[in-house]
Amino acid sequence: MSEHGLPDAVVIERSFDAPVDLIWQMWTDPEHFKAWYGPDGATIPVAKMDVRVGGTRLVCMEVQSPAGPMQMWFTGEYREVIENERLVYTEAMCDENGKLSSPADMGMPPGASHDD
Repeated sequence: MSEHGLPDAVVIERSFDAPVDLIWQMWTDPEHFKAWYGPDGATIPVAKMDVRVGGTRLVCMEVQSPAGPMQMWFTGEYREVIENERLVYTEAMCDENGKLSSPADMGMPPGASHDD
């Protein structure tokens, strides 16, 4: 368990010289999120966000590879939403319909799981 009471939690904390409501929009408004998320060269063609406790998210990141465009899909559920203060959500790899990908689908060895 992490200090936040979640197994395998990743906590992102960072200070910005920007209004807090703009930072909130960057993480919760699909159009803002698409504009900045991902590494250089990546695009976010899909960002669906139902930002409320119990709401879900579906995000597609696309990168160019030597074999052509490659898409990675992620889904999750919002667990805590305190506007302009705290955003907690789960994240897992999935297909374009939000169905969780198996470890084998992701190229992981037999016996691996999402919890490893």
